[in-house]
Amino acid sequence: MTALMESEKDVNEIAKAIASALKVDVEIVDTELIRVAVVGKLEYMKGKKLFTSGFNYKRSINTGEKYIIELPGENELCRGCEWHGDCIYKMVVYAPIKGKDEVVGVISLTAFNDEQYEILKNNLNANLSFVDIMANLIFSKVMENRMFKDTLIMKDKLNQVINSIDSGIIATDNEGRITHINQVGIEKLKLFSKEDILGIKLKNIFPALEYEKILNSKERNLKKQEICNLINSKHDKYIVNIRKVFFNNELEGIVLSFENYNNAKSSAYTLVSGDIPISTDDIIGHSAAMSNVKKMTLRIAKSNSTVMLIGETGTGKEVFARAIHYHSLRRDKPFVTINCSAIPDTLIESELFGYEKGAFTGANKLGKPGKFEIANGGTLFLDEIEALPIHMQPKLLRVLQEKEVIRVGSNETLPIDVRIISATNANLENSIKKGEFRADLYHRLNVIPIVIPPLRERREDILLLTNYFIDKFSKVMGRNIKGIEKELDTLLLNYPWPGNVRELKNAIEFAINLEEGEYITINNIPLTIREFSEPQETKEQTLKEIENYHIKEALNKYGWDENGRLLAAKKLGISRATIYRKIKNL
Repeated sequence: MTALMESEKDVNEIAKAIASALKVDVEIVDTELIRVAVVGKLEYMKGKKLFTSGFNYKRSINTGEKYIIELPGENELCRGCEWHGDCIYKMVVYAPIKGKDEVVGVISLTAFNDEQYEILKNNLNANLSFVDIMANLIFSKVMENRMFKDTLIMKDKLNQVINSIDSGIIATDNEGRITHINQVGIEKLKLFSKEDILGIKLKNIFPALEYEKILNSKERNLKKQEICNLINSKHDKYIVNIRKVFFNNELEGIVLSFENYNNAKSSAYTLVSGDIPISTDDIIGHSAAMSNVKKMTLRIAKSNSTVMLIGETGTGKEVFARAIHYHSLRRDKPFVTINCSAIPDTLIESELFGYEKGAFTGANKLGKPGKFEIANGGTLFLDEIEALPIHMQPKLLRVLQEKEVIRVGSNETLPIDVRIISATNANLENSIKKGEFRADLYHRLNVIPIVIPPLRERREDILLLTNYFIDKFSKVMGRNIKGIEKELDTLLLNYPWPGNVRELKNAIEFAINLEEGEYITINNIPLTIREFSEPQETKEQTLKEIENYHIKEALNKYGWDENGRLLAAKKLGISRATIYRKIKNL
């Protein structure tokens, strides 16, 4: 749409004013030779495009000059027009609508009869001056509408940018009243709607935030970060970053970004795939089996040798990987995790090694570093290594041997210094025999094997872990659970815990959600544990039978299809790869 067409309403009003003042017919044509406004005999042509009869308009647009044509039917300037020699016009004035470097259209003043001809002819200079003023007025309107449109576009872009930011954003006036909040901010505050927030003071959102001190501070470039609770809430805590805003040296207010404290902490750890540092002292367990594993962890932590953690699902392999990193010389560098079973085969290479821009459809335009690059100088934990696709295994082996990576879509090698810790709950030696895992990669990863015992082999730790999880979840949920009833001791100690520590953790969390008293009763623990009775015969087969029983029960309950299997795996505390392997072996 042309500039004049976007200002059509104003253009038509000005055309009427010109026609009324000068008593002649008026047309205003845009750069596409479309009649935007017509006042007079040809009003029915409004919106129509000029063709061969429009070349004088085009000439004025191209040159930016005025043209005064008397007797158009005989004038040489009109030669080539389809009406040349038979024109009904007696006189036409063409005046460009222009600014310094741009012509947006043309105003034409037309005399169809002798009276109009006399008006144009006898007052030509005055009429030209008047039409110049009108042309400038139209151009001003065009610029005004263009600036308004640009402002709306810029405002829309700014809103899109602000709403694309992961943090909540609030802007206030110089008295601390909220004038703007982005959509993310509304979602993060949860208790408020946009209508609730706009116009109120910040103290009604974050009562402890000392924004008045910030507004009254003489320090112009003051930046401040505070941790504040949401009003009427002890648990909703936010990290708030504040900065003053000025316009023409006048304080306009403040802008603050905020993030849920726990989410911010989680995001920071996710950036390096880490969490709160874990030492061997943080690992719960005093049994001989666990003590031996913790001692070995401390002994091998400071070397750079690869470690393979071997244990059933839920035994805490990642916890030990973090402990090895914590006690190593790399503890101040990143600890990065990747679950080999959780990433599609087509993406595993780019996840590990990264990719260059344009490497494949859907790739980030700037490219992306892989987990090896992110972990450089630190530790990379490859969980469920048995799920690594066979085509990726020689590529991983090369990286381990050469200590360099090549991004997908690149020929450039990037040196890396990463310690590898892998973990598996499978028998990789059997996988090697079946051709599912390369022997050379296995031996490269298995320099220091550490076997983490299942919970049934360290039963003296069960009640210790139970009390630990009771204390943990009681604090999180604001409950006052003191322990378990005595009759539960024997049941928890005898239960085989196929899901190991993870299953025990989930069981306690489940119970605390349901328990109304101070002690967990047998009625509030998961049904699979409550209804367990240990078989009296063939104890060597007990674990396998119980494991198969629980898997079948879960699948019968949630379904044997893809969604049912995933939900069953989640409820049992095992991975997708594990439940598919178990189903295959049933």
